[in-house]
Amino acid sequence: MNPDERPSSDDPQNLLDNALDSLLSAAEAVRRDEGPRSLKEAVLHLGNGVELLVKARLAREHWSLIFSNIDQANYDKLADGEFTSVDFPKAVARLEQIVRVPIDKSIISHVDNLRKLRNRLAHFTAELDPVQTKSLVAKSMNFCVEFCEQQDMVSSNATGKIGEIQVNLTGFQEFIDDRMESIAEEWKGALIWECPGCWQEALVSDGDEVECKFCKRKFDPRELASGNSESEVGDCPECGEHSTFALVLYNNNRTRWVCFSCGQGGENYGRCVRCDRMTYSLGHDGSTAICDSCWSYPMDQR
Repeated sequence: MNPDERPSSDDPQNLLDNALDSLLSAAEAVRRDEGPRSLKEAVLHLGNGVELLVKARLAREHWSLIFSNIDQANYDKLADGEFTSVDFPKAVARLEQIVRVPIDKSIISHVDNLRKLRNRLAHFTAELDPVQTKSLVAKSMNFCVEFCEQQDMVSSNATGKIGEIQVNLTGFQEFIDDRMESIAEEWKGALIWECPGCWQEALVSDGDEVECKFCKRKFDPRELASGNSESEVGDCPECGEHSTFALVLYNNNRTRWVCFSCGQGGENYGRCVRCDRMTYSLGHDGSTAICDSCWSYPMDQR
């Protein structure tokens, strides 16, 4: 085989697609909620998906890293699928030592316990503890979603699948609690709003894009501003975006200005008394608001 040719089995995107298909099957099994049978199916699919996801990241670094024995890595064997792939513990070690991708030890422990449960279910008879199993599934699924995001493995196609995975998990309270805790910590200080698609408090506006970190859907900030406004929508005085600055209701009927494009806002905003554009107000009632342009104009005339 020409060493410049890349066999399809080496393509990280193929591995990622297979991983996401397994994760989606696990999420669909959870959504069906048919008792022990669906929970068992979720564990089997999720255990497979986790391993494929880690291997996809290794393959993106270099195809040889998915061989159990790197010294025996061979393109022809890779193309034919005639090789032994790296096991999960060794794959994680390679991620950390070669690719320099650290994974929290507690997360590794949860995922490893899920894998061991998967193996017992596949080869032996195992009794499932529903509470423990749901917790393992929730934490492992959350790891998979975050891993895809952090390692920039989310193509346009993958984004849709991840969104579909999470939509299937909207009734899985253990996953929601774990995921929402992660989102709140990761996006502390950013504007977080209720997503109109999945109704989770996970819609984040951070100055780059407006995206629900739970279901992965993206939204137009103008539509969000008009849909959440209590009375007014205007141009943002902070980032300059048109019709994304809205007066919204929050915390016991209090109001504040929020830009759904950049996430900036507050209570001390008002209309400029000279040109009527929105600006930061010096007074709490907005009556003394003068925008920078109108303020600098008379100063230039002196």
